[in-house]
Amino acid sequence: MNLKYFRELRTSSSESYAVISNDEYVGHLSLHFGDTIKGILLLESDFYDKEDIGFEDLSSIHKVIEEEIIPLGKGENLRLSIARGDQVFYSLATPPDASNEIATKGDLGKLKGKIKDLSGKLTEYIVVDYFKYHGYDSYRAGSELDHKKVDVIAIKNETTIYAQVKNGKISDKEIEKIIRFITCLDKVPEKIAIFAQSYSSYSELFRADLEQKYNTRILLITKNDVISCLPEHKRHDRFTSQL
Repeated sequence: MNLKYFRELRTSSSESYAVISNDEYVGHLSLHFGDTIKGILLLESDFYDKEDIGFEDLSSIHKVIEEEIIPLGKGENLRLSIARGDQVFYSLATPPDASNEIATKGDLGKLKGKIKDLSGKLTEYIVVDYFKYHGYDSYRAGSELDHKKVDVIAIKNETTIYAQVKNGKISDKEIEKIIRFITCLDKVPEKIAIFAQSYSSYSELFRADLEQKYNTRILLITKNDVISCLPEHKRHDRFTSQL
């Protein structure tokens, strides 16, 4: 079972996550932080029954949340409840019938921005799966590396790859900017990978020049490269192409 968790909300004492499986929403995770960490994971009934989730699956889910979401060293404080059910009502800040206001272009722009942000995070998880498909131990980078152009880390034997993930086309100028940021890190990886929908016609020659300039291996990987290995994510590819 391959569940992915996308943080939707964070306060000083709580976090909220959407739970995704095969590009579809299947549940919700809420965490509340105090002396102990109390968590409630609600999985949709259809998904729960379809996957025939048993005790081993539940134990695996608990372990992933404990190791990948809970802050390092705090996992033993987690008290997690897992339930199956269905969402029957979703409340907005203002009930739809209580206002006659029509959504503006600004409202739609904000909504589209949130969708793009969620889609970008989902693409990062797909890149993690791509590296795992090729035998790497891979995971999303932490927030401390996000502003330094590192979205995903992949490790295999003595090789470490830092990857930046883009949903659309990327320019040669942006490629060099990413390489420059990553090569300025205290620990420079053996390889740098960039994932994008497409590149310029000059990108391969430009990549070779950058490898010499920054003395590092660079991989330019397209969405088609990923989909050819992971065809189950083609639906997500069709979605992001409309954004």
